[in-house]
Amino acid sequence: MNENERSLRILLIEDSPVDSLLIRGLLADVPGTSFDVETSERLSDGLELIAKGGFDVILSDLTLPDSEGLNTFMQVYGAAGDVPVVVLTG
Repeated sequence: MNENERSLRILLIEDSPVDSLLIRGLLADVPGTSFDVETSERLSDGLELIAKGGFDVILSDLTLPDSEGLNTFMQVYGAAGDVPVVVLTG
């Protein structure tokens, strides 16, 4: 990373390996920004990571093995504090 480049730490809560790979690829193409992406395939694991802190943004699928729909969003949003949450859905 050069001195003009910024870095963002992202939590990606997504159970599809294909979608995770796609999102990582899209982020890699953003000029001037590097992304440190940590992935969780389950809501419960994602909530544990959120509790540890340090993320700049959370990207979350709505349908996960252990949660679905609005319940997923409400739990992530409730745990996120001031961290922005972006919902990913098909």
